[in-house]
Amino acid sequence: MRNIIKKEVESAVEVSSRKITDQIIASMEREQPNVKEEAVGESLPLKLVNKVMVAILLILPLFMFGNLIIDSIVGEKERKTGESLIAMPIPRSHIILGKSLAVMVIMAIQLFIWMIIIWGWFKIPNAPIVYLVLLLTAFPVVGLTSLVAVYSKNYKEAGIGITLTYIIIIGFLIVPALAYISQKSGMGPLILIIKFLSSENITIYDIVSTVSGLVFSSLIFHALAVWLFERDDIVFGPRPGVLRLLRGVIYEIGGIIKKGSV
Repeated sequence: MRNIIKKEVESAVEVSSRKITDQIIASMEREQPNVKEEAVGESLPLKLVNKVMVAILLILPLFMFGNLIIDSIVGEKERKTGESLIAMPIPRSHIILGKSLAVMVIMAIQLFIWMIIIWGWFKIPNAPIVYLVLLLTAFPVVGLTSLVAVYSKNYKEAGIGITLTYIIIIGFLIVPALAYISQKSGMGPLILIIKFLSSENITIYDIVSTVSGLVFSSLIFHALAVWLFERDDIVFGPRPGVLRLLRGVIYEIGGIIKKGSV
């Protein structure tokens, strides 16, 4: 009797457990949410590679010509060849602008070669427009480098000044680009390059604001470099301080405004 009852109980437990398990599985299948997986856009690592990293690789050649500008301007001060150059019947503005233009030509060639090299690893959409934006970005960089070189006394001072200047320029280029990746808003040459690389919709305002900012800053930096190079105290010494130069710039701008109003 004991064995019979034990077998009946075990059989009943097995049947009931099977039914309960089937009911739980059936209820889970009925209550399973309708989840649909969709892939929207690119993954974040791919975005970083295609947009930010490629753009940063493209602007690297812009910061490889500081030594060339230093040697062409500061080197002539130390070698005393700048005095004979100034004594020639050539306007000083032509000397500075000629040096800057020579560097821009070399930079344009290297940028073209650099883009061909990068093309072997990464596809560059809208390559001609990206190349033009890079060239426009190079003009204020060369102008600011020339400005620092004209004001410097020697190689050491010029090297320190250009290093600090390039750190500031890179910050102005890269920080807005990183903010653009997270917020999808902002302006700047690197952001414009990223938009062209990713084939995003670009408005006329984006192009005009970026290009106008690059042209304006380039004109300002080159004009200041020419203005400094035309001063004998900058070329031959004793060199005035930065605050004194700023006061001189303010006075000259005020004089120009007064003449224009008259």
